[in-house]
Amino acid sequence: LGLGVMIKRVRLSEEDGLPTDSLDDDDSPNFRLRSSGRWMMMMGRAAAVVLVVAVAASWAAPKQACSTCTGVTWSKTAASGIHAEVKSVNDDGCATLLITCSGTSERAPTFVEFNGGDLGGINENGNQTITLVCGSDIHWHYQAEGIAPSISTISCSASA
Repeated sequence: LGLGVMIKRVRLSEEDGLPTDSLDDDDSPNFRLRSSGRWMMMMGRAAAVVLVVAVAASWAAPKQACSTCTGVTWSKTAASGIHAEVKSVNDDGCATLLITCSGTSERAPTFVEFNGGDLGGINENGNQTITLVCGSDIHWHYQAEGIAPSISTISCSASA
């Protein structure tokens, strides 16, 4: 057979109790594989072993580092606002933390500060919702302005 020949059919033999296709209306080569019950049993067992190994490997696969960040540390301030956090996982399998900072009224000025002010913060009127993403360094990052340094503490301040 040359490299340009395409195999369209592979058949098991009639001796195995399997029907053969009697349609030989094309010029492609036909091959017959002779199989025995023992061979079929071995193939079935091999397929089962491959399936079990694949499932076990997926269970034992190590988690991505970015899925293992723990909760963030909140710093109290003199005018602490109301904060909440919801942890989830993004499409990349990394942990995310949705943080909400709010005051006592709908239009209250709020200020979210990272690492005690070392990384600045966000000053807005009304509720603020910020998403932090767990990085491969197992630290939270605020990525609204690109890749940010790791965040260890957050504070939520609000005026009345």
